[in-house]
Amino acid sequence: MIQTHSNGGGEGGQTRLTPRPLVDDDAGGAYRFGQHVRHSKFGEGVVLNFEGQGAHARVQVNFAHEGAKWLVVAYANLEVVA
Repeated sequence: MIQTHSNGGGEGGQTRLTPRPLVDDDAGGAYRFGQHVRHSKFGEGVVLNFEGQGAHARVQVNFAHEGAKWLVVAYANLEVVA
């Protein structure tokens, strides 16, 4: 999720975007938009989207060779690539 903050109207009322954890899995990990991850079957990919929370959370990852896939976080065992 991306949380927005207003600067109170100064500078033309611009809104600043603050990256927030996208989804937390039950093991305490967090995924963010644009984060690079690795899956044992699909290889490396980039987090595109998410939905849900906890054990039912899903992330959409765009894999280099497999395209975009929706994965249940609790079962995907995604590894964050540094």
